[in-house]
Amino acid sequence: PACPAHSAVEARPAPAMVATSHTLGDLSKWPLLQNKIKRDAGGYVDEFNRALLHFRSSLELFRLKPSAEDRELPALLSFISNVAPCYKEREDVRSLATELMGALEAHADAFTHTIRMSLVQALILLRNRDMAPHVEVLGLFFRLFRTHDRQLRRYLHEHIVGEIKNVNLKRKNHALNRSLQNFMYSMVADENVLAARHSLDVMVELHRRRVWDDAKSVNVIATAAFSKSGHMVTVALRFLLGRDVEEDDGSDDDDDAARPDPELRRSRERAVADSRKLALNSCLGRIGKKKRKAARCQKALTKNHVGKNSTMARGAFAPIALLNDPQGFAEKLFAQLRNSAAKFELRLLMMAAVSQLIASHQLLLLNYYPWLQKYAQPHQPQVSQVLAYAAQACHELVPPDAVDPLVKAVVRHFVSDKSRPEVIAIGLNTLREICSRVPAVLDESLLGDLVQYRKDRDKNVVAAARSLIGVYREAHPELLHKKDRGKDASAKLKAGGADARAAAYRA
Repeated sequence: PACPAHSAVEARPAPAMVATSHTLGDLSKWPLLQNKIKRDAGGYVDEFNRALLHFRSSLELFRLKPSAEDRELPALLSFISNVAPCYKEREDVRSLATELMGALEAHADAFTHTIRMSLVQALILLRNRDMAPHVEVLGLFFRLFRTHDRQLRRYLHEHIVGEIKNVNLKRKNHALNRSLQNFMYSMVADENVLAARHSLDVMVELHRRRVWDDAKSVNVIATAAFSKSGHMVTVALRFLLGRDVEEDDGSDDDDDAARPDPELRRSRERAVADSRKLALNSCLGRIGKKKRKAARCQKALTKNHVGKNSTMARGAFAPIALLNDPQGFAEKLFAQLRNSAAKFELRLLMMAAVSQLIASHQLLLLNYYPWLQKYAQPHQPQVSQVLAYAAQACHELVPPDAVDPLVKAVVRHFVSDKSRPEVIAIGLNTLREICSRVPAVLDESLLGDLVQYRKDRDKNVVAAARSLIGVYREAHPELLHKKDRGKDASAKLKAGGADARAAAYRA
């Protein structure tokens, strides 16, 4: 019978010709024998048995001395993995995948790069023909991230992402996804930093491609925010905030970090080349022939400029909304932030995550606001972002007493006559954002002092002071002086009763 994968049947040559033309030591004969076995599998059983016996003997020799170099074993692996599906009913052939997995599990680090890649590629071929269990093969590939072979890790990363995507292409394979996601809990927390990093990159990539976009995957990725690796913490927090992970440059021992999609890069390069060619034709006067192509190029450039990985381009929300225990996660992350000695960029990212958690889930983390006082200094690097995160962490459920120390620190360090105009403007804008969320944090006397900056000579300070007045005209106009309330606010106060509004505010 012919091999199931090939319908064409070729007449078998004379036995004497086969015996003399296919010697096991001649590497050039393997592709020819492979082609003939695929065409007439039943006629070459003896040759296949000899090749299989020779392969197993070679593999046993490599188990004894894994670091040896050999040109024949890769060719044998390619031959066996290609023709094994023609005899997959046999028990000795069906056990091939188990043997290859055992060899990789035991001697992956000792094998040379060529042998490792050949074993992995042979195992992928057997898996594609349903001769290897899916979960066990992918689990082995995740464990192979521990090897110090960068090319192999990149190859496995691309294969795992593509394989899981193809499995879930028509419909979700919930059984496989559930098994792999449970396995990923241990891989993300693996002691080997390389394995944990690449496993995390795989999960982020699968979520970006909307393959694993459920809450379980988000919570598995979120556990990496408490890793000892700075790169893993950065990737996890940027993922939770909905930012593009590719913008991070990584800072671990191995700089094999997240990579841009090669398909996106190639399509963008083609679009740029076509647009340049069309521009040249326009300069030479050859226009009007390729209008549809120009429209396609412009559309591709616009799509790539927005970014395939952008959260806004995908129309998705930040995964931080899918956390199971946002209060516990925020408390744990803030405790890590308080004791962290990492770079300031990473601590700033932690501040962004804590503030986003508080704002998204209306959390109460009362000791977070006084802690931010030490960063509320004009000379602090990236102080604008720190103040923005402080304002973001305020919401209507936060008691004014918790935010009061932070507000007074901003007034003391930013809004004073000794400060520069740009510093005063930053302080007033910060107070405006905080007061728009917690208006009761300012009393009448302090608000009256801040309002006086509307007469400053600097236009940015004047604009900031007027914006603060506008906030209180909408929220609590009774705290403003009569001349600062405006016509609409004064009319509302007369209609509703200023005393009643003031009593309600004090209550």
